[in-house]
Parts: sequence; C-alpha cells; structure tokens
Amino acid sequence: MAPQDKQLDALRREIDQIDAAMHDLLMKRVALVGKVRGAKGPVAPLVYRPGREATVLRTLLARHHGPLPRGVVVRLWREIISALVRLQGPFSIAVYAPKDDRRYVELAQDHFSRLAVVQPFGLIGPMIGAVGEGRAQVAVVPLGEDAAVEPWWLLCGGAGPRALHVLARLPYWPASEGAVAAPVAAVVGRQPFEA
Repeated sequence: MAPQDKQLDALRREIDQIDAAMHDLLMKRVALVGKVRGAKGPVAPLVYRPGREATVLRTLLARHHGPLPRGVVVRLWREIISALVRLQGPFSIAVYAPKDDRRYVELAQDHFSRLAVVQPFGLIGPMIGAVGEGRAQVAVVPLGEDAAVEPWWLLCGGAGPRALHVLARLPYWPASEGAVAAPVAAVVGRQPFEA
C-alpha cells in the first residue's frame, strides 16, 4: 500500500472513531432526557422549552470556532432537540397553510424537523382551537403581511389551561445567503412564555 493510501486509511479510521464517539454521546444524551422526563413527575411535562433551547444554542455558538458554518451547528442541534422533544411526549404542530401555500409548513419543518407531526390548517381559528383543546401542542401562526388575514392574537392570552401565549418567533436562524427568504411566524402554545 502506498504511503498516501496508508495515511488516508489512518485518517478515515480516526473519523470512524470520532463518529462512534459522537453517536455514543448522542445515545447518552437521549438517556439523560429520559431521566429528566422521569424527574418531572406524573404531571404532563412541558416538552417544548424554547427558552432552554435558545440557551443551549447560544452557549454552543459562543464556544464554536473553525470553518464549520454556525448555521450547520444550529441545524444539527435543532434536529437533536426536536427529536428529543418528541421522545418526551406527544408533540404535534398546527400550521397555517391556506390553499396551496406551504411556506409556513416548510418554516415549521425547518424549525421542528422534517420528521415532526405537522397538521396544516387553512384557517387560523381552528388552528388555535386545536392547541387550546390539546389536539396540537403548538401552532405556527403568521406575522407580517399574512397576519392581517385573521388577527390570531385576539385569541391568545387569558388565564387557565386553555390560555395561549406567544412562545417563539420563526425563523429561529437567518436563511443562508442566496436562499429564498422564509415568512415570519410566531409559535403559540398553552404554556407560559419563557425568556
């Protein structure tokens, strides 16, 4: 075997070892999330914690260096976080999708994962109703020009278990340079807002 081939084989073996170590750490993280779920007790836990997610991502981005784009770090952790949210309990997303407009569905899937359970709604009122009744855990509602169609914010607030609150703004991370700009939306749900 030529010296160059030996060097490539050694580098590939090292990459394989790193992949295995990363997978081991991912499985360990999943096990810890299971323990966190158990520690929350028998009451239905809040599985979507946008404040906690923002803290995790800010911490990772503050320590990040090297040529790997920061957007890749965000994308990887968004996928991990979204998968672990779904492991903690039921999690479906009501999404504004009038007629053939899939922009908000794509925005929701970009944030919550392509594997997330998405329920498209042509009207905002029934979407908000699905969250209030617990048939969906959150709703992705339009901000900007599409928000005037139905003033969804009039259906939010109040007190009690069916009260809805704005939890986050999407997109969470700016679009890549040259990408088509996503619409702007809010995520609303029954849990209180987290800073």
